[in-house]
Amino acid sequence: LPQKERAMVSVPQQAGARVTPATMKVAAVFQTDEAGKGSTALSFHREGSYLMSCGSDGSVRLIDASTGSLRKTVHCKKYGVGAACFAHHVTAVLHAGSPELGSFAGGSFSSSSSSPSSPGGGRSATEAFAIRYLSLHDNKYLRTFRGHEGRVVSLSTHPGNDLFFSAGDDDKVAIWDVGSSQKGALAALDVSEAGLTSPRVDVAQDGLVFAVLGAARPGTYGSFGKIQLFDTRNYERGPFATMALRKAHVLDAVAESGTSSRGEDLRPTLVDRLSRATLTGVETSRDGELLLIKTDCAAHLVYDAFEGDPVAVLFDDDATFTTGAGVARAASGFSAAAAAA
Repeated sequence: LPQKERAMVSVPQQAGARVTPATMKVAAVFQTDEAGKGSTALSFHREGSYLMSCGSDGSVRLIDASTGSLRKTVHCKKYGVGAACFAHHVTAVLHAGSPELGSFAGGSFSSSSSSPSSPGGGRSATEAFAIRYLSLHDNKYLRTFRGHEGRVVSLSTHPGNDLFFSAGDDDKVAIWDVGSSQKGALAALDVSEAGLTSPRVDVAQDGLVFAVLGAARPGTYGSFGKIQLFDTRNYERGPFATMALRKAHVLDAVAESGTSSRGEDLRPTLVDRLSRATLTGVETSRDGELLLIKTDCAAHLVYDAFEGDPVAVLFDDDATFTTGAGVARAASGFSAAAAAA
């Protein structure tokens, strides 16, 4: 990485101290040297030793999380890279395509080419919305998963088996077996039946629960979305718990966390931005007690996973509150990794 991308800030912790939202702050910033090349996805491997950073230029970069050094770069210019996550091994990733990068209009797609960097002609919408299983070791696609009818915006793998979960702009959350792409999705949940749209999905660290975040449809009064919690073994029964994300929660969370490191009162700005923000993701903390609600406005909300109450709002007061750019992605485990949009 360029030198300024490698700057790491150590956050001292007292021995035995419990990390809470109140103690969280920005610990590292990775900033590209090239204008217009933002991040489309960040994902920590579950062991925490590696970070995957995907770029709008179609690159997948494997970063040593302890040193910030770049280990490998793979270019996926044929399909682009949208949502992405690690599979079980650090050299295996699942990623959605980025229709903005290449041409997906007209023509036909040939599945004979397995190289991510191979140039491609026209590609159909089906291929644009497909999920691909990529080996970083030998730079080859191993499987392709088709079924979504809209852009795939969220991916999460089960920690204990071969299942992975995807969410798309078609308002569907799909469940797949990474070992087989021939039979299609094992199941698909339609969040529009609950009055929601634009879902995001995350599997808890113990693999017992997965969370689905859905935005409220336009015109919904007082609420901007819901979190639905499902049992991974009995998801057919529907969610066992539902939490409404109410606009009053924003006021409560900001009231607790609205002062910058320089002592400035950012509460008016935070309330304004969060009230108009787009929900971009959900993640479960490693202990399963907290839920991180990601947005595109340089601030994230933290909720109690059991009570459904807001705990804090996480924000970078050195971010771009005055320019309109925001936090695009936050990486797993509440590990305070974010990228400028």
